[in-house]
Amino acid sequence: MKMIDIRHEWSITLSKDSSYVVLLAMFMACSLISPVFLSGENLTNISRQISITTIIAFGETIL
Repeated sequence: MKMIDIRHEWSITLSKDSSYVVLLAMFMACSLISPVFLSGENLTNISRQISITTIIAFGETIL
């Protein structure tokens, strides 16, 4: 493969998965800035906060 083809494939992949790239970048930035971001208590708190929204979104997807 030529270098141009590889760059084109990466460009397509990044444009399709840009939300995942942004989410990963935010996760990495928060874990570097805050020493307690990856603590068990914080991850449990985040899981509790998003659980209701996740259940509702899943239910609406099925309907």
